[in-house]
Amino acid sequence: MRAGTALAGHFGVELDPHALDDEQRTELRQWVEVYKREREWLHRAYLYRLDHADPTIVATLVVARDGGQARVAVAKLDTSAHAVPGPLRLAGLAAGATYRVQRQDTWRSRAAQAKLSTAFLDGAPVEVPGVALMSAGIALPLLPPGSLCRYTVELVPGSPA
Repeated sequence: MRAGTALAGHFGVELDPHALDDEQRTELRQWVEVYKREREWLHRAYLYRLDHADPTIVATLVVARDGGQARVAVAKLDTSAHAVPGPLRLAGLAAGATYRVQRQDTWRSRAAQAKLSTAFLDGAPVEVPGVALMSAGIALPLLPPGSLCRYTVELVPGSPA
């Protein structure tokens, strides 16, 4: 979870890699690859701290300056009083544009979906108008405490930015 939330900044994970076991080192290596692939635009992106009704959920959104892509990180800090998380409303997108949104599973935080599973929550991409993402939001998976999920948000080609 630490590395996933650090992507929105300068990827300072503040840990001793020598203290990690093999599985944790592999996970950190994968996060470093993600960061290297995306850091060029992330460092110039707009950063949003998203509000959620559940205080155990912390979410950040980074939107590229050209509006063509964004990344959402949702961290579950503790056990919630809510059985099902409410939707997460995004910010900073073009209301008139259409975006392809897809959940990106993280390496240690595959969330059990129980009976709430949908193609979207299972990782299938969906195309959604920007106005809907900002007003209605996206469905969140059932996350255990101490876990994280990420979403990619890409402008659909030909859609106005």
